[in-house]
Amino acid sequence: PGEAQPYPVCQQSWGNPTSSVTALDLAALSWIAYEQNESHIRQLLAQSFGPGPQLEHVADYSKTPRWLAVRFPPGWKEQAASGTARREGTDTLVVAVKGT
Repeated sequence: PGEAQPYPVCQQSWGNPTSSVTALDLAALSWIAYEQNESHIRQLLAQSFGPGPQLEHVADYSKTPRWLAVRFPPGWKEQAASGTARREGTDTLVVAVKGT
């Protein structure tokens, strides 16, 4: 029998290499975009990604399109895992848009 092959998207990342995001990160952000309350969005970001990523903008929930922008700093994954992060590199800015 053949071995299972991973989906190529599971091996990809987007953004600057020091602050990149994966398909699972983007999926979590798309889910978070449906939260109505901004303070809950901030809590979900911290729970999902740790203390590094920052909410830059959130549009009013009743407006179309509803979107939010999150800045991922260099080393955010290391900061989430160990509490420390490097500051060298470029941020990755992600915009998540809520559907209908």
